[in-house]
Parts: sequence; C-alpha cells; structure tokens
Amino acid sequence: MRKFNLFYLIDGGDSWGGAEANILSVAKHINKERYNVEIGCLVGGQVVEIFRGSGLPVTVINMKNKWDVVAVIHLVQLLKENKIDILHTCLYTSNTFGRIAAILARTPVCLAWEQSIPSYIKTLRHVQVDKVLNKFTDAIVAASCAVKRSIVETEKIGETKIRVVYNCVETSAFNPNSNNVNKRHELGLRPEDRVLPYVANLGPRKGHRDFLPAIREVVKIFPDVKFLFVGEGPLRQEIEKDVGRLGIKENVLMCGFRRDVAEILSIAEFYVHPTITEALGIAILEAMVMGKAVVASRVDGVPEVVVEGETGLLVEPKDPEAMARAIMELLGSPSRAKEMGQNGRQRALNCFSAERSARELEKIYEPFILAKVLFGGELQDAEAQRLRDCWVKEFFAERTGLREYGFAVNPYWAYEEKVRQRAVFELLRPALGERILEVGCGAGRDMILFSSRGARYVGLDCDYEIVGVAKKKLVKEKGIGTLTVADATKLPFKDRSFDKVSCSEVLEHIPEYTKTLKEINRVLKPDGKAAFTVPNRHSLKGIIKGYHSFINRVLNRCDLHPYDEWKTQEELKSALRENNLEVREEIGVDFTPQFFESPSLCRMLIRVVGFVEDRIRWTLPGCGNILAMMAVKGPIRDTSKAPGAKHA
Repeated sequence: MRKFNLFYLIDGGDSWGGAEANILSVAKHINKERYNVEIGCLVGGQVVEIFRGSGLPVTVINMKNKWDVVAVIHLVQLLKENKIDILHTCLYTSNTFGRIAAILARTPVCLAWEQSIPSYIKTLRHVQVDKVLNKFTDAIVAASCAVKRSIVETEKIGETKIRVVYNCVETSAFNPNSNNVNKRHELGLRPEDRVLPYVANLGPRKGHRDFLPAIREVVKIFPDVKFLFVGEGPLRQEIEKDVGRLGIKENVLMCGFRRDVAEILSIAEFYVHPTITEALGIAILEAMVMGKAVVASRVDGVPEVVVEGETGLLVEPKDPEAMARAIMELLGSPSRAKEMGQNGRQRALNCFSAERSARELEKIYEPFILAKVLFGGELQDAEAQRLRDCWVKEFFAERTGLREYGFAVNPYWAYEEKVRQRAVFELLRPALGERILEVGCGAGRDMILFSSRGARYVGLDCDYEIVGVAKKKLVKEKGIGTLTVADATKLPFKDRSFDKVSCSEVLEHIPEYTKTLKEINRVLKPDGKAAFTVPNRHSLKGIIKGYHSFINRVLNRCDLHPYDEWKTQEELKSALRENNLEVREEIGVDFTPQFFESPSLCRMLIRVVGFVEDRIRWTLPGCGNILAMMAVKGPIRDTSKAPGAKHA
C-alpha cells in the first residue's frame, strides 16, 4: 500500500504553547512507514524554528493578515501539488483558513483539532463560522472530554463527529532522575530554596494575578519557597507590578520563555497550575512525567489528568486561600508529595504518551483513508481489507452503548425490537438441549431469549468491547451461555456442531457475506435450521435510508456508514439457495416508518396501528422494512476439508 501524505497546519508565530508542543510530539511519532508527515505554519517565527529543529519538513505559508487571500490561494496550491491526502488543522485561524483551502483543493480528508474551550474564547461570529465549516469536516479532534462537551454545547454538533484524543507529552525527553545543580546556580537560587514552577503564557486566562495573593500567604510560613513563572505574554508588566505591590518580589522569578522546562521541573519540589481555564494542560503532563505532584485548579480538562488525592490536589479557580492551603499542605509533607509524584508519572506514561496519542489519531484516520483515499483496485490490497475490518469493528463498538440506550428510552425502538425478536423466536423455536449459535450477538439482545428456553447458547461477535458488554449482561441476567470473539467468515467451530443458527441484522454489515452463509451451512447439523433478518432495500425504511446516505455524501463528501449491503427478498433467497440453505418460512417485520422519533407520536402510532400491523406483518411475507427468513440445511456436501474448521 502506498504511503499517505499527512499535513498538519498550525498558526505559527513566536508564541510556543501546549498546542504547538502537542503537534510536534504527535508528528514525530506518527508511523512513518505509512505516512509522509509535514507541518505547515501560517506565519513564520520561533515556532517554525523549533519545528525545523526536530527534523520534520516545515512549510511557511507567510499569511500577512486574516484577509490575506493570496496566502489562502497559496495553501490551496500547496495541498494540490503535494497531493495531500489528510489535512489536520489546529488552532482557530488554521482551522478556519485550512478547512476553506481543503474545500477548494478538494483534499480527500479534512480534520480540525480543538485545543481550547470554545465557550471561553470564541465569539458568536467564530461559532457561526465553525458551524458552517463543520459540515465539510470529516472529524473534529478534541483535546479532552471537557473540550468535547463545550463544542457540543456551543456549536450544536453531533457527538459522533467529535473524537477525543488527549494531548500528550514526549516522555523520552523528561528524565525524573536528572540532577541539575547548575540550573539552580543559573537561575540565582540558593541550595536551600524550595522551587515551585508555573509554566504558562502570561495571559488573562492563566490566572497569574489571582495566584499572587496565595503566594503572599505561602511565603509567610515558608519564606524559602521560590515561585518560577515560566512563559511570556501580554500581562507580564502588570504581573511584575502586582508582585512589587504585594511585597513578594524576592519569592517570584519571572523566567520568560524557556526551552529547558524539563531541567526546571527537575529542581522543583512539586508543580503548581492555578489556571482559570484549561483544555488539558501540557505543562501538567510534563510535570507528572518528571515525577512531580501537582496542585492545580479544578477546571475544564484538568480533573481528567490530575487524580484528586492520588497524583495531586485540586482547588477551585480564583480562590487564593484554598490554593495557599493546598500548597502548604504538600510543602509540609514532602513524603506525600513524592508519593503523588510517582503515581503521577505512572499515570502519564500509561495514558498521555506521544506514542499513544499518535496511535489514537491513526485509528481516526484509517476509516477516512479507506472511504475517501483508496479506490478501485487498491481496495483489494490486504492492508485496505484490514482497515475496513478495523473500521467496522470500531463503528459497532462505539455504537453499542448508544443502541442500548435507544432501546431503553425510545418506545418505538423498543417495540420494533420486540417484534424482531418475536420473528426470530417464531422461526427458530429453540428447545431444551438444542445447541444454538448466534452469529453477531452484539450486546446480547437475543442471548437471554435463547438461553431462557433451555438451549445451549453460543454467541459470537467481531469485537472484544461488544462481547464484553454481552458478558456483563449475561452475568447480570444470570444467563447460561458461551461468548467468543471471532470472524463471521471463519467460524471457529467444527462441522455440523449446531442444531440452529441465528444471524439477525448481521449480513448487511459483512462485505463478503456469502462466506458467512457457507460457514453457517458447514456448522449446521443435517436438517438444522438458520434464521436470518436483514434490512429490505425496497421498503419505505430502505428508501429513507437511501436519501439519508445521499445527503451524507453531499455534505461530507462520502458516507462512512457501513450499512451498504441492503437486500431485497429475492437477493436473500437466492444467496441462501446458492449455499444449500432452503428457505421454508419468510416474514416481513418493522414496516412502519422510522422517522416517528417523538415518544408521544410513537405511543400513538403503536396504539392505533399496532393491532393491525401485527396481523399484516405475519400474513404478508417480505412486505416489511426487515426481511426475516428461516432456512433448512440442504443436501450435505463433503465438509471434511472445510478451511478453518476446528473444535468449539
């Protein structure tokens, strides 16, 4: 498989912060055997020099101002000439102009990275612009769950389009055992001084000025504590004035922007982060990797990083007294601070490493590569097949919880589900002692139905997460059965080992579903029965789904929904016959329109139409939105050489 061209676009300039550090860490760890990675900056400056120092190719767009149309045209040409497959933008200006350029250049895949809390920084105009561009964006990557919640609330976008990938840190660049005695001398610190750094730009959202009264209270009890403000920003002069006014000039060092953050953290007692708002906090992660406890504000994404009482202490923002108490608590208990630091380092290594974030991003890129970059003959590539399999598994694992929630709260869905289960049950009629296999057990919707009749139940699905949900349900309902993870096209069971097989709403998700039918025929006993349900493409529901798919293709430039193999009645019967499964019964179910989503409309529909609907669906086969068929195993073929056959 060819390598894919991945282009990260960020604002650039002279201000280096968490977003820039995160992009650099991820770009260095993206799989270079699969991706050609390049970084673009709208403007030049210190950020560009740091990126280039890492050895990554960097392109500067040289945007002069936000109305620089020439720069946007240059960016469009760059995307076309370099044949960029994936454009991933970061920060508001890049998110805006980068996505516009991607639309004009017809870049196959476009993603935006939200690194801050929109409700704090975006004006109404910004929100309106994002709402429009989101329609042309394949996915939005949020730096934390707090960022995702804010995007949903502010921009009114569906949660499924937003993926959370935590900001990360380059763990190899931080050595907690380093001893930087010279760094103390360089900063003018005495050996007995206790260092507490705060790494953040000197802006209004970082809370430096609200933090100064807390420093005054701390130094009254611990006069040997030195607070290091690492960073530059527009409020530097005002902060320096406040420091002089409060009489804490000897205890606060303004260090400016520095590249030696790891060395500064190495001489720290622990780390403080009294911010007012924070998407996640790269500096917090860096401190944790260095084995330092953290005292921080309980805001936005910070609690997702700092575990209260385990890796640090959290206090309410803009509360100098609470912040002072928390700092003095750890200053008075060095052993506790050290233990928290060790816990924090382990948590950072496990959850916030650059390698982990890079793999998470690749998992997001893969389905879009399959749907929008690979075409024709390339789809026969083994790697493309693997991507498709991973994509389908991720899709259903993600939606297992949503489907369960839908059945619980939507009365129409619940009614529809009962009718489908009734159809399967009537077709198979499980009996005591019979061995039943459910191909595509999902979260275990039919599991209890079969096992409650005394049948020996075996459930199978393609994803560990989905099967895990089913196992929990089996334990909760005190059911009896076996659950396993396997491919439906290669059933891990010996020949003629099941009396009956259920395959409900599964075939339409399998690109090579005829292989599944062959495997079902192989594992069925002579005269064994199999029940199948699939969506009916020619039903009202199928027509609605078709229009929905068309709209998705127009707005998103592709349809990433794997429900593509909708069958007609004759298509399903023909496929069953070809695999020696003779159709004996057929039923049409769920023929009522599914666009009735209001609970009140659902209840009314069920009351008025339910009685008649039940009789129509059971007497007119094949008229429903879902086709249900029961097939009996036909003439026995020689299955001794069936590939993949083994004991259950």
